[in-house]
Amino acid sequence: MDIQALFGLSVLMSFVAFGLITRLYIWPRIRILERDDALVPLLVPHMFRFIGLSFLVPGVVSPSLPSAFAAPAAYGDLISAILAVVAIIALSVRASLGTLLVWLFNVWGSADLLFAFYQALFGVQLDARMLGAAFFIPTAIVPPLLILHGLIFWLLLRPKEFRDRVPANNRMTTVHTERSSRSESNIFRRIPRQDVCKFLAGAFFETSGILFYLWLYRIPMPIFSTGFIQTPELAGFRSFVNTVLFLSFFYLGFIRSWKRRSIQ
Repeated sequence: MDIQALFGLSVLMSFVAFGLITRLYIWPRIRILERDDALVPLLVPHMFRFIGLSFLVPGVVSPSLPSAFAAPAAYGDLISAILAVVAIIALSVRASLGTLLVWLFNVWGSADLLFAFYQALFGVQLDARMLGAAFFIPTAIVPPLLILHGLIFWLLLRPKEFRDRVPANNRMTTVHTERSSRSESNIFRRIPRQDVCKFLAGAFFETSGILFYLWLYRIPMPIFSTGFIQTPELAGFRSFVNTVLFLSFFYLGFIRSWKRRSIQ
């Protein structure tokens, strides 16, 4: 099959897969939260968008990767990650500028991703082989991020309707004049350990797959801002470790919870 066709199919399947995950697991949980509390977990994955800096690392991507694509994508993602961190902090402490910062992040972040797709398809007409090990970023990471951007826009544009659908017993009572009350309404206190294990299982699954790819195709990878080069053998060892961690957290997050429910 043609390389560009494989690239397009990978992007499509990523949209389909994460769309199902959103419908089955993410949406049922955020719909019972207040708007600000629902926004925080949607912003968390965007804090890791600094991974886009890998577009600037020789050895990870091909030296022939056009700078007209690599530089805007890399630095745009870095700015998005910083804005996501600032927005999460503002929402967590119930700052008055929290919603404005979320708007700023979401407009910038979504425009950054859409511009990168435009540049790849119509601007520089990118050959997917130039992406090298970064092939996973536009195919496996960007589509879920775009879906999260869509959910954030939905929450921002329909705050009143969303609040009306929140069950009264799930609403968080917050006294904005007392710092102790603000800390008690922090969204991170409401995340169950089981959901944390599920998140870590997904993270380790993704990293183990990327590291396995580097080992399988014997790709050395320079570590950003250091003189160290990760050898394929080291990538294979790290892939094994991440696979063990994935299986452990998968058991704790999914299988163990099923056993508990069956007993109850």
